[in-house]
Amino acid sequence: MVKPPSLVPLATIGVPTLGMILLFLLPFYDRGPERRPERRPVATFTGIFVIGAMALLTYQGANAGSPTAIEMPTPTSIKQAGGRTLAEYEAGKKVVAQSGCLACHKIGDNGNSGPGPDLTHVGARLPELGIARTLVNPTAPMPSFKNLPPKKFSAAIFFLSQLK
Repeated sequence: MVKPPSLVPLATIGVPTLGMILLFLLPFYDRGPERRPERRPVATFTGIFVIGAMALLTYQGANAGSPTAIEMPTPTSIKQAGGRTLAEYEAGKKVVAQSGCLACHKIGDNGNSGPGPDLTHVGARLPELGIARTLVNPTAPMPSFKNLPPKKFSAAIFFLSQLK
């Protein structure tokens, strides 16, 4: 995952496109008869730049988090409560991650910074009832989650309310 998110378009579209254009135009701007790399600085730099950019982007892509998982530690209070509380928290984390929330919201280090607000500490700002009301009757363009099965809906609300 590229940080900050404002650089994602540059990393996914800009750098590879620039690299391909530079490689395509290489025969036109480095027309010298010399074959040794140390005597062709433009061609050498272009090749190293493109290889480096592709390697960096490949590495970042390989280490990016899952788009359908929230990778944040479980709060100590939830771990200590254990049993049903821990199971509900983990189920809610899974529902939120797999419902597409991370496409518009950020939770911890996962997700996008917009257009929705950061949900990392939503439980400190809204009570459970407020979170439930927002999920049922959201502000556009957020979709409504009123059609989620009741068990999943309550698990999602519990998870979000614990983000403090």
